[in-house]
Amino acid sequence: MENIIKVLHLEDSLKDFELIHSIIEGGGIAHEYFLADNEKDFINILETEKIDIILSDNHLPDYNGNEALKLVRENYPYTPFLFVTGTMGEDAAIESMVNGATDYVLKDKLERLVPAIKRALHENELEINRKRTEKTFLQSEENYHRSISESPLGIRIISIEGETIYVNKAFLDIYEYNSLEEFRCIPAINRHTPESYVQHQIRKEKRKNGHDIFDYEVSIIRKNAEIRYIKVWRKEVLWDGVKHYQTFNLDITEQKQSEEALNNSQQELRKFATHLQHVREEEKIALAREIHDDLGQILVALKIDLGMFEKKLSKGIEATTSEELLSKLNDLTGLVEKTIKSARRIMNGLRPELIELLGFEEACKSYLRDFEETHHINSRFESAIMNLNIDLEQSVALFRILQEALNNIIKHAKATLVTVQLSNPAGKLVLKVFDNGVGFDENNKGRQDSYGLIGMKERVFLLDGNLDITSKVGKGTSVKVEIPYQTI
Repeated sequence: MENIIKVLHLEDSLKDFELIHSIIEGGGIAHEYFLADNEKDFINILETEKIDIILSDNHLPDYNGNEALKLVRENYPYTPFLFVTGTMGEDAAIESMVNGATDYVLKDKLERLVPAIKRALHENELEINRKRTEKTFLQSEENYHRSISESPLGIRIISIEGETIYVNKAFLDIYEYNSLEEFRCIPAINRHTPESYVQHQIRKEKRKNGHDIFDYEVSIIRKNAEIRYIKVWRKEVLWDGVKHYQTFNLDITEQKQSEEALNNSQQELRKFATHLQHVREEEKIALAREIHDDLGQILVALKIDLGMFEKKLSKGIEATTSEELLSKLNDLTGLVEKTIKSARRIMNGLRPELIELLGFEEACKSYLRDFEETHHINSRFESAIMNLNIDLEQSVALFRILQEALNNIIKHAKATLVTVQLSNPAGKLVLKVFDNGVGFDENNKGRQDSYGLIGMKERVFLLDGNLDITSKVGKGTSVKVEIPYQTI
């Protein structure tokens, strides 16, 4: 069961409180929330609840964040304290960090809030574990040596001269070495990435000048050539009664990868938002063109024919034969039917009403027939499902994916045959669209990140499904969508 953290928020703006609270709820943090807008309530909550993290505005009418920070650091030194404020200058930010603030987030950059909270809680947990470990170390030399050898953190003991004299098993596991001797045999330049080695040399020079650094990150190269990211804490200790340096090493590679994945996700969302805007504009242009080029011209022709028909009638029925009247009426009826057909086609492009009238499969068949007639590309629809049972939301999403796949084929594939297959293996509904076109190189990331493909990914994500796109140059392209499916 996930731990529920207790969050104390010092804030006098109800609007800001509701916004920040909603962001935390949306960030997947299990929590219990407490709000205080004055000193008395703030102190009372601290005394009656075991608060895990504090968020504080900088300026309140009768209280301020710096006073709250001082109180917390004096009485609750390990509780993370984050400023969440509208404005904070660089000097004020530095002063708050010096006074013990964990971090600060500006209210116009609240996308940083959830990662900052998670990082603060994570680092606080590490800090508490480190303090506990240190307390154990101080009990006795024997307990100290035994506890560091069994510590889940990688621990390294370094002499004043810079020689490594001890490493525990967790440290060797980080580097994938088997012994201290093997570690010593590998030069530092070969254990670090080039960028990290430069920083290593800078730290060495600073230490020579009396400016030690006790908290930093390194990127290392393991024995198997894998790159890992390590958080390092460095401190002075007595080892066998002699002054040494001890480093705690924590592998934070997964955290780094998560942050990178989050950044990539945010970039994709921005791309998709841009794509949606482009799509809206393109749809407006296409709709206007269809109305002008198709409906507009038909209606003009209808108006002209009606005018000519009116002139004939004005000369008298006797001057016009019944054959001429019937012919002209047939022409007018044809134009009206053509207008209705065009209007339905335009409306169907905006909202596929065939899905609601006939179901997903028939809508796909109808769309493929129009596709084949318009673009002169042969198409096939194959279904292995009897009595397809999906709701309207799923139907529309899959139909839009089919449309996007066919649009990509029109633009890029140069195909002569398109096949659409529908199947339901092992509790899944599978829609597959493949062609015999020119294909593309799957290593071409720019093609994989195109707006259309991003749109497909977003639709599949909302259906809790998977999207798989495979292609080979000269061998065509396959778009495969899998979503959960329950048969009746």
